[in-house]
Amino acid sequence: MNSLKVFGKYLDQPRLVSRFSRAVPPLLSLAASGIVLDSTYRAPEDKRQKVFIRNGLTMFGAVASSLYAPKIISKMFRTAPKLVKSKELREYNTALVDEFVSQNRVSIETNKILQKIKILILLGENI
Repeated sequence: MNSLKVFGKYLDQPRLVSRFSRAVPPLLSLAASGIVLDSTYRAPEDKRQKVFIRNGLTMFGAVASSLYAPKIISKMFRTAPKLVKSKELREYNTALVDEFVSQNRVSIETNKILQKIKILILLGENI
């Protein structure tokens, strides 16, 4: 049991994780190629070409999606905050705060908080 704890601590090391991350694409491609070749070899002689094309395209799609999906998703979430901070959205929200304050009766404290939000967050200025 003690050796499992030591092994678990070793697995958590950043060097090992980075090596493993670099080794995954070649190993995954190699395994997919092996599966395609094995299924092609086991297929009847007259259906080998169909089996090779069908399984090859399936494995290619699976490997490509598993390798590129995390990169695509991380790029999608990196660009999302930039969309929120666009100039038009800030101007619209600033006008919305001004309209709310002018049309509703708010206390002095609430007005101060709304003005501070408008200046600090929406306009991005320092007091």
